[in-house]
Amino acid sequence: IRTRLRTLVSHDWRMTVYDGLDAGELYDLRNDPQELNNLCSDQSMRSKRFELMERLARQMMAATDTSPLPRYAA
Repeated sequence: IRTRLRTLVSHDWRMTVYDGLDAGELYDLRNDPQELNNLCSDQSMRSKRFELMERLARQMMAATDTSPLPRYAA
């Protein structure tokens, strides 16, 4: 089985999201450098997850080709 996932690693955090699964991984690398405590389901980390998801989305967009120019105006 092939799994699609995306990971964002920053100085202090590592977050991994899996395609088709609600579960993921979130590690505070400063306090848990061996990644032993997955914080993904910790509700106090919800805003951090959203922040990192936005960073991941923006980095993925920056790494892809731009959309073609439209031929017609709507």
